[in-house]
Amino acid sequence: MALYTWKHGKSAVNVVRDVPPYKEQSKHQLRHQPLLTIAKLIRRVRVGSKGRARLHVLMWTGWPSALLKSVKATDVNWQTGMVRLAARQKGKGMPAAWVPVVPRGLLALKRLDQLKAWGAFSNSSLHSVLHRAGGKGLPTIRVYDLRHSFATWAAARIKDDRALAELLRTNSIARYTEGSVAERLKVAIASASTHGVSRVLGYPEQGEAFGETSRKGLIYWLLG
Repeated sequence: MALYTWKHGKSAVNVVRDVPPYKEQSKHQLRHQPLLTIAKLIRRVRVGSKGRARLHVLMWTGWPSALLKSVKATDVNWQTGMVRLAARQKGKGMPAAWVPVVPRGLLALKRLDQLKAWGAFSNSSLHSVLHRAGGKGLPTIRVYDLRHSFATWAAARIKDDRALAELLRTNSIARYTEGSVAERLKVAIASASTHGVSRVLGYPEQGEAFGETSRKGLIYWLLG
């Protein structure tokens, strides 16, 4: 006889049996925010600080913090807008490679260079800086959410999954594109009135195939 039955009788609540069944949460929670919201958060960080510069880089590259720590000034080709990134060990891994950076990402890297903010930094310190920026009408987010936010923004503009995976340095883009449907609709509607302009400028229309050698050009065209 259980203690609760002995004390309260057979009609007592079974504290074990009556516990609601466990429901496993989705592995990939939607953690993205509009880039405008991210920009408002970073504006609250002290101007001229290295933390603010690093957050801007993460916002416009989608890199995880560990990857940013490995980048040096000599890894950036300022003329071509390419950055040499180290190999990633997470998951199936990614080999070292030269990866394009969107124009705003390059500007963020230039600011990082001006502040001599290359190399290692404290993850907890950067998280605290971003966490304190939340509230008063803005969400409180994690540093890694900057990667999800950039990926959602980029996925709405890059229709080539392999090019997107190269930009994000990942083998699986599913977790980063779950929130991109609404964003893609916004982009499609905004571009509807300019249909055909890309043909005049010499760029392929949406839906036309890009060759393997032009994937980096595709990234520049869609994100530039």
